[in-house]
Amino acid sequence: MGAILSRQINLDLIHLNYNNWQEDAFVLTNAKESNMKTKLSLILLAVMLLAACGPKAGPTPAGTLPPVQSPPIQVSPTQTSPVLSGDVKVSIAGFAFDPAALTIPTGTTVTWTNNDTAPHTVTGDDGSWGSNNLAKGDTFSFTFTQAGTFAYHCGVHPSMVATITVVAP
Repeated sequence: MGAILSRQINLDLIHLNYNNWQEDAFVLTNAKESNMKTKLSLILLAVMLLAACGPKAGPTPAGTLPPVQSPPIQVSPTQTSPVLSGDVKVSIAGFAFDPAALTIPTGTTVTWTNNDTAPHTVTGDDGSWGSNNLAKGDTFSFTFTQAGTFAYHCGVHPSMVATITVVAP
């Protein structure tokens, strides 16, 4: 009889421990769900606060857009350069070719002078003609014998660009 009673007590303890484990698991699950809900609520609150801090934009009527504020654009009139003849000079100063656009007849020699302290080159975009590095005061001359448009740039400073248009006389 003592063995049966001892066995019954052991079974009751196992049953009690099992029930306690289920309750602990239930409490733990509810705590995790509650913690997740709290986190989601905080995230939602933060998003709403950030949205409220943004620019105030009211509704616009269908098919219209609010006006856009942009700086005014200055447009200079298109200038056609006169046809120059004889010896034509181009100054390299302030990291620019001056003039940046020339129109010359075939057979004209153009001379570039570097007036900057930085070295520059005069390089045809197609690579068929050009100078070496030009130090301050150095010059480069090239005679254009064919009609066409010749874009060129500085090989050291590629943002420096210009164009020579050569026309038949």
